[in-house]
Amino acid sequence: PGGSVPADVTELTVQWTAPTYTVTLHANGGTIADGKDVTGYTYGVGETLPTDVTRTGYTFKGWYDNENLTGSPVTAISNTETGNKEYWAKWEINQYTITFDTAGGSTVASITQDYGTAITAPADPTKEGYTFIGWDREIPANMPAENVTLTAQWEINRYTVTFDTNGGSEIAPITQDYGTAITAPADPTREGYTFIGWDREIPATMPAENVTVTAQWQLAARMPDRELVIYYKSVGRLNTITEDPSLVEYTSSDESVVTVDKDGNYKAVGRGNAVITMHIVGTDIEEHCKITVKYAWWQVLIRIFLLGFIWY
Repeated sequence: PGGSVPADVTELTVQWTAPTYTVTLHANGGTIADGKDVTGYTYGVGETLPTDVTRTGYTFKGWYDNENLTGSPVTAISNTETGNKEYWAKWEINQYTITFDTAGGSTVASITQDYGTAITAPADPTKEGYTFIGWDREIPANMPAENVTLTAQWEINRYTVTFDTNGGSEIAPITQDYGTAITAPADPTREGYTFIGWDREIPATMPAENVTVTAQWQLAARMPDRELVIYYKSVGRLNTITEDPSLVEYTSSDESVVTVDKDGNYKAVGRGNAVITMHIVGTDIEEHCKITVKYAWWQVLIRIFLLGFIWY
């Protein structure tokens, strides 16, 4: 025993303290959860490296013992290792998707790309009878760290059906929302004419365009015969087409050639030419039939041989 050891001490026991070493974790933009960080380890005990590490838009792929992130990831420090340790987190960028719900409009393809990369907004969708007024939320300039669904917003359009009555009574146009039921107006009227319909059918519901329909008219009375050759003393009736004979009246341009009554009955009273005019009452509408009165061959013979004293 030396001078520093009491005289009555006959045995000494060596006391050992295990060395501790520092651990430095480089999260490379990530965050280690509270209480999970590792700053050191003790020889003979070792340490498990944290896995509760997050980074927006990335997936944690492990700790590496070199800044170049090569080799295999390290999950723990064994109980036989010594020395200070330094590790770097490895991250893999995530991809996310923006989905476009066009709410009945034309299809817009979804966009899938890496987090944080610039997004090129697609062309606006279209929808018959509607105007696109935007998405329910703004399209991100860069890909966010989540999948996103955007829904199209639409405003219904209004269109007009215009009625060209083609000289008839006026009909107000109809302006209303696309797809709504259309109540057809009463038929127009036109003096001297009968309405026979529109040039195209009035839609049952408002189409996705402005429409003009044009009235179609037929004369209230028509005289198809434009020229007749008849014989002296003959009688007949003009081939007038009308549903109401009271709508028309007749006149002869030369009653010494042909006469005509109110019903269109004519009589040839002399040789020559005349014009019978059919006039639709209350209008300026007229139709004309040229009448040529001739002698039949046998009438010519009678005139020659009897010198016109009989009948003529």
